[in-house]
Formats: sequence, C-alpha cells, structure tokens
Amino acid sequence: MELGAMHPVFGIVVLPLIFVAAGVGLAMTWHDPGLLVVGAILAIATSYLARKNSGS
Repeated sequence: MELGAMHPVFGIVVLPLIFVAAGVGLAMTWHDPGLLVVGAILAIATSYLARKNSGS
C-alpha cells in the first residue's frame, strides 16, 4: 500500500456509516426526515465509488 493511501475498508464501511450517523443526528435534531434520506444517499454513493475505485 502506498504511503498516504486510504484503506478500502474506510471508504466502503466506515465513511458511509459516518454519513448515516450524521443523517440520523441531523434528522433527530431538526425533526426533518429528509436529512436521513440525504445521509443514506450519500452513504450509498460513497460506498459505490469506493468499491469502484478499489476494484472489489
């Protein structure tokens, strides 16, 4: 692995979970379920792009 390269697990698992958690937190804080949907869409897109770039 190159120096400074991101491990594929981070982009496929950890980063999408961060987006989902942020969406849940914002949806509960502002009482807007649309923010949960936005977090889920960002998580799906991030995971897809990470899998596409990592080759898995």
